[in-house]
Amino acid sequence: TAKPGLAGDVALLIPRLGCVVEGVGNAPGWPGSGCLLINRRLPVAQAKELATRLGCIPVIKEWDGRTSEDVVLVLGDDFEELRALLRSLKH
Repeated sequence: TAKPGLAGDVALLIPRLGCVVEGVGNAPGWPGSGCLLINRRLPVAQAKELATRLGCIPVIKEWDGRTSEDVVLVLGDDFEELRALLRSLKH
C-alpha cells in the first residue's frame, strides 16, 4: 500500500506469531490489492500453515537460496484484517 509506516507497524506485531522480522521495506510498484506471502525458502507445507495463521492469505513460491529470509510478507490494501488478527494474538 502507499500507507506510510504501515510495514513498521505490522513488523512490531509479527513476533506474536513466533516469527522474526529481518527487515522492513516498501514494495515499489506492487500492483496487488491483497496481502500475500512470498515463500523464499520454507517447505511448502510450512509456508501454507503460516499463510493460514495470517488469515488464509495467498502464497507465491519464489525460491531464492541466496537470501537469508524464509518468507516475505507483502501488505496490500486489505491489510486491516491481517493487522487486526495479529493484534488479537497474545504476546
